[in-house]
Amino acid sequence: MINPLHTTRHLVATQRICQAITGGVTLLLLLELASTDALGWYYSFVSFGALYMVFDHGLSGVLVNKAAAEISRVKTSSFAQFNERERLACHKLCYASFKLYKKICLTFWITITPLGLYFFSHETSPFHSWALPWIAFTTALAFNLLLLPFSSIIEGGGAINAVYLVRLFCGLCGALICWLLILSGSLLWATIAVPLT
Repeated sequence: MINPLHTTRHLVATQRICQAITGGVTLLLLLELASTDALGWYYSFVSFGALYMVFDHGLSGVLVNKAAAEISRVKTSSFAQFNERERLACHKLCYASFKLYKKICLTFWITITPLGLYFFSHETSPFHSWALPWIAFTTALAFNLLLLPFSSIIEGGGAINAVYLVRLFCGLCGALICWLLILSGSLLWATIAVPLT
């Protein structure tokens, strides 16, 4: 019989290894195909966008623990497995976190988008158009931030394998999209794939 904990460890390790490999390939593509100025803009976009973690305040990690305490399942593969108390706890947690994360998400987008537009407008750009990729990037990050509590609650509810399978799939798809955009010369648009990875 297969030990579920053993399977989870392999899945988590596979996701992390794939993340490291795809990150390395992305770095090699960037170094090979992008000019120094373009590379600076790419990493400035990504670094500035990483401020979304400040807006999360570690709340997604707290939600994992809160869900684990409220939903006392070691392993869950379906919402239908929950008893009535666990279903109610899951609904309450999802509702409360969605209300809070809507505000966090909107605050992030309203703050970071204009700040980035202001900051980048004072720099000389090697790109003809950088404002639309910036707005699209911050919008993608905002949506990613909005979905963050749900994966945390699902993970805390015991569906760790499901969460890491989704992360693995999104990471691979995001890397492929990023690589295609880098290869096509759409470097700033490639940043939009970063929230997937």
